[in-house]
Amino acid sequence: MPKKYVSKAQQEKDAKTRKRAQVLEAILDNPNAAPEAKLTAYKHLTALEGLQEQLGLKDEEILKQETEIRHLKQQLDTKTQELEAAHKKLQTLEESKKGCDARIEQLETDNKVLIGARSDCNEQLAKAKMEISTTSNRADDAKANVVELVQTLKFLADEFVPPEEREAIGWKHWDEKGMKLSWYWYQTLNFFEAKRHREEVEKLKARMQEAKKQKRPMLNHMGCYPETDEQYFAGILLYQLLVEEREKWLEKSLIEFFRAERVDYSKWLKWDSDELVSNGGDHEWKEFREARRAYRESHERTATRGS
Repeated sequence: MPKKYVSKAQQEKDAKTRKRAQVLEAILDNPNAAPEAKLTAYKHLTALEGLQEQLGLKDEEILKQETEIRHLKQQLDTKTQELEAAHKKLQTLEESKKGCDARIEQLETDNKVLIGARSDCNEQLAKAKMEISTTSNRADDAKANVVELVQTLKFLADEFVPPEEREAIGWKHWDEKGMKLSWYWYQTLNFFEAKRHREEVEKLKARMQEAKKQKRPMLNHMGCYPETDEQYFAGILLYQLLVEEREKWLEKSLIEFFRAERVDYSKWLKWDSDELVSNGGDHEWKEFREARRAYRESHERTATRGS
């Protein structure tokens, strides 16, 4: 029977019970009622109350059972959901296992390939070691040959080429043969330093020509210069070579270049070492001092424009 009909019947039954209780209570409260009627009404009312108490206990028990049933249903629903989730997870794990099995199979295949490749690499490594050993032996032989060659070339130079003629001989061989001859032969003749010296002197001369072509950007406070632009920038270049770039060039290249410019390199070097002693209006000392002043002013102007 549907729950709503059960509830309605129970309500009607409860109403009838309350009505009977009211009738019995009315008999007990009626002073004119016969004692036998009151006793009968009391017995019926007591029985009715006991029955109502039992019904209340039954209702509580039913309510408790219904609550327990709802709780069990909730647990059942939860367990059912967990079971479904576990089932899905199991399916996912089974699919993952299939993928892992396939991956393991692929890795086993790759491992077999790698084992074969490793074997090939070991063979190639053994061959490479043999080739390295052979090459090393050849290199040792080549070094020995080079030592012997250098000794031979030195002997030939000492025997047949006087020291004062070695540079000229080196240039002659260079012009005729270039690098077709042994590098060690040119080294024995000190040709490479001579070649560098000649090239540096040419570069320095070219720089001096460029310096002499420059124009000063402004006049001094007197409105004129005591020296020409050619003298001004030539002095700056000489001071720059002496102070900033001296280690960049061969010493003999700088000495020869200074001499070509009619400047005493040794004196300038001495003056730049703070041994500032003028020999009674010495022209070179004044030229050095003017070059240093012009160089510093040029740097100050450059720094000012940069800022």
